[in-house]
Amino acid sequence: MNKADWTKYKVTGYLSKVRNKNINAVLITEDNALELKKEFPFIELFSEHTLLTGFMSFMSLPAYLVLINPRQPLDKRYYMFKSQYDFEHNTTELEGSGDE
Repeated sequence: MNKADWTKYKVTGYLSKVRNKNINAVLITEDNALELKKEFPFIELFSEHTLLTGFMSFMSLPAYLVLINPRQPLDKRYYMFKSQYDFEHNTTELEGSGDE
């Protein structure tokens, strides 16, 4: 996964633990989950349709992997998982982002 795969979003509602208004995110689906797992070892699949997000905490796919501090160096970046519904209702995609 390279930098071009991340999509830029602006937070327009409330996302817990997100203080920055500009964030990057990628949608985790059943199709790209194994590819993302190679890049991010903290991604664990419990079954084909379920993502393990913490100790006994599960989320059904599709879900977003959100980079909440995109300007930080690689070793200081923080990520969080958000459900597709929650994420899409509290953010808007910024113009000129995504595949071009």
